[in-house]
Amino acid sequence: MSHRPLTPRMRQIPPRRSAVLSVLDVGASKIVCLIARLTPLSANGETRGRTHRCKVLGIGHQRSRGVKAGAIVDLDLAENAIRLAIDAAERMAGVEVESVIVNMSGGRLSSPRERPAPRVFFSARTGSPLYSAP
Repeated sequence: MSHRPLTPRMRQIPPRRSAVLSVLDVGASKIVCLIARLTPLSANGETRGRTHRCKVLGIGHQRSRGVKAGAIVDLDLAENAIRLAIDAAERMAGVEVESVIVNMSGGRLSSPRERPAPRVFFSARTGSPLYSAP
């Protein structure tokens, strides 16, 4: 059985090519867009495991609207705040965003504590209840 991730993965950037990367972080207090250029590194021992250098070209941020505790509660307000953050980053960077990597928290995560009820089985021979540990 092969393991496949639930989310699609970004294609790896070839070691000799540059690329522009856009990232959007949607939080409960602010929305931030960052645009960076990835440029190839020379092959030296200082940066083992790394193929590119990252240079931030533009940053845009807005007060989060329409997002509460990591969940979108007003789609129109959230969309407007996201558009403003991306627009500010695009103007600073001097590039137009074609695609974006989005980071967003999952809302109100909880793990309720419950006490399991014991399972009850009945004896086929006597019909009396038999209990098993939860």
